[in-house]
Amino acid sequence: PMKIIAVYKNKEESTLEIASNPEGLVFSLNSEVYSAPKSFVFESGTSIGVSFPASQEKDNSEQVSGNDTRFLFSKWADGLAENTRTFELTEDTRLEATANTEYLVEVSSETAQIGGTGWYRKGYFLNITAPEVSGYRFVSWIVNGAKAVGNPLSVTVDSPKKIVAVYEEAVVINKTLTVSTTPEGLLVKIDGNQMVSPYQITAAEGSSHAISTITPQEKDISTQIVGNDVRYDFSGWNDGSTVTTRTIELNSNLSFVAAFGEEFKLEAVTQPFGIVQIGGAGWYRDGEKVVLNVVAVEGYNFLHWSVNGVKAGESSTLEFIIDEPTVAQAVYNSLPTISLEDREVSKSGVLELLLSEHSADADGDTLSYSLLFGPGSITGGIYSVDTSELNAGVHEITIEVSDGRGGYAADGFTITVTEQNNPPAVPGSPSPASGSV
Repeated sequence: PMKIIAVYKNKEESTLEIASNPEGLVFSLNSEVYSAPKSFVFESGTSIGVSFPASQEKDNSEQVSGNDTRFLFSKWADGLAENTRTFELTEDTRLEATANTEYLVEVSSETAQIGGTGWYRKGYFLNITAPEVSGYRFVSWIVNGAKAVGNPLSVTVDSPKKIVAVYEEAVVINKTLTVSTTPEGLLVKIDGNQMVSPYQITAAEGSSHAISTITPQEKDISTQIVGNDVRYDFSGWNDGSTVTTRTIELNSNLSFVAAFGEEFKLEAVTQPFGIVQIGGAGWYRDGEKVVLNVVAVEGYNFLHWSVNGVKAGESSTLEFIIDEPTVAQAVYNSLPTISLEDREVSKSGVLELLLSEHSADADGDTLSYSLLFGPGSITGGIYSVDTSELNAGVHEITIEVSDGRGGYAADGFTITVTEQNNPPAVPGSPSPASGSV
């Protein structure tokens, strides 16, 4: 239906049309209240004062009690931002006020306190979540009398809304949730509570729970190494998932197993400790091949490897498969030392040297000696030479010392032999006889 009115005016009158977007908004003109759109005829030059309220409300919906629609003045169509304007009408004029529309949303429940009630701009996308309530189960939403499912609820505010969360009393059926590990005894979490596996809880059927592993984890399982010596890295769950933290819904008795790979700590050291650094220490996967090499050290000779206290070969390279925390020790021997000084003797008697006074061994090994070059002999750790049997001059001697464990050292010295200056011999029967001349 349409009503058409023809408006006439004489030349001394002007028409004023007041409109609103949306239509039907209340305004005042020269202190009188009207509803837009509205047309007026005034004598030209009339002073006009027109005003739209900053906010006005209406009751547009039967679903929400009281005023449920709100209009907030925005601006005039010609861009003026003030909601009140005064002017002199000198020509036909059309003024249009625009307003933002807001709708009231009421959110309620007989069971829970749910936020969300308030005014929302038209077209706003609203999300509302029904909280868990002990002893109750969320069923559905009622939106303006119509059932809606899903939690959270997503709704476009295109009209006043009355939203009700419907719960029903829950019949609690308990189920078990078990989290274990391979190997057993590692740490796991259920709902943030950390325990040693296997860890089991009993909870309501349909409840959600967060289960998680802790990775890496370390333990001290060996007396060979001080501190933690085995490390466990998470590899996956028994159902194929590889995320460390996951959320599950307990619809039946459930059991989850977290698998871990083992790594063992390897310490590579020397005996005596700290004389050199052996490369290769660190963490190794169970079953991984380990290769270590001896490093030459001045003043020492390599004897053998020892793995967790057991002799493991004399080769300079050690290879083995690691299956436990391991201390690989390269055993070295301190080389003996010997220092001999040059000597000068006259050609007479026997020269003896107690060689233990001229040699040493840091390990305290029993030393033995060998004459490598020169006159004389060694017996019982004593070097001796009969100088009377030597020609006058310089004689070179080299002696080697051994510690019986592959350690050798040698040193040389000289013996300078000089002729003995004897007094002249007296004849037993001088001729001519003494005193006869």
